[in-house]
Amino acid sequence: MVTPTSPTTTGSTQTVEIKIANVGTNVVTNVPVSYKINSGTAVNGTYSGSIEPGDTVTYTFTQTYLAPHLDYTLCAYSRYPSDIVRINDTLCMFIESLPAAYDIGVLEIVSPRAPHQQGSQYK
Repeated sequence: MVTPTSPTTTGSTQTVEIKIANVGTNVVTNVPVSYKINSGTAVNGTYSGSIEPGDTVTYTFTQTYLAPHLDYTLCAYSRYPSDIVRINDTLCMFIESLPAAYDIGVLEIVSPRAPHQQGSQYK
């Protein structure tokens, strides 16, 4: 997994970039790839180029996601139809989620507008 890296900031836009390795003996083309956050819906893509035996390529998914407010697991996987060794097709990564950096301050006191005595109440 190239990106994202842990930690991510809650609500930030994240791009998923993975490395695909051809550890077989034949050239592969049009490799279907997907990613999931936790047990959510899969985001699918296809690496449309060729990968020679022993080579590695990088693939960037076009669909991004917003980092959730809790820690999460991101899994990326390939589903090449002729792949006979499936044990190395999935990579999962635990990602820590940090709160967004908000800076909130008081700009104006709206009420009371006039001086008041201690203990008095305003409605």
